Formats: sequence, C-alpha cells, structure tokens
Amino acid sequence: MTQLAGRTVLDDEERQASPLLARQLVAIHARQFHAREGHLRVPRKHVEYLEGGAAVGRQNGAEEPVTVRLGTWLDNVRKRADRLTEQRRADLNALGMLW
Repeated sequence: MTQLAGRTVLDDEERQASPLLARQLVAIHARQFHAREGHLRVPRKHVEYLEGGAAVGRQNGAEEPVTVRLGTWLDNVRKRADRLTEQRRADLNALGMLW
C-alpha cells in the first residue's frame, strides 16, 4: 500500500491477494466516476477514490479512503478483453464500458 496525494493506493500485490474485492472496489469506483462525469472515458493516469464515508473503501478501518488507479485498470481490461468471461464482460457493459 502506498500514499498518493494523501490517499491510500493498493499495491498490485494487495489487489492480487483478493481479486474479487479488487474487482468490486473498481466497480464501485467506476460507478462513482460514471455518475459524476456521465461517461467512462477515463484518462489512463486518472486515480479515483471513494467520496464520503463508505466503509467498503477503507483499508483496515483507516481514515483515508482506498484509491484505485481507475484509468490504468480500465485500459488494461480493454487490452485483455478477449480473455474476459461473459459475466465480467456483461458486468463491465452494465457500467457503460467503452471497448
């Protein structure tokens, strides 16, 4: 875990330790971005963090929200789209994913 602009960022190792949790967190962050911006054309360098006091975005009861490199994650998913399961693809389409 690292700090970026005062926010906690999960390292790749921490995300891999719990892929389901990581996917859920990314989905929450993507929904938040979409609700705020009206699209999922997220710049690759964009970092998203949960606004408000959502407990799911907190690491071990810490005060700072967990941050996701949303742009990087979405870009990587697009590049690996041919390897996604139908369910994951459907979930991403429901979020408004641009392929």
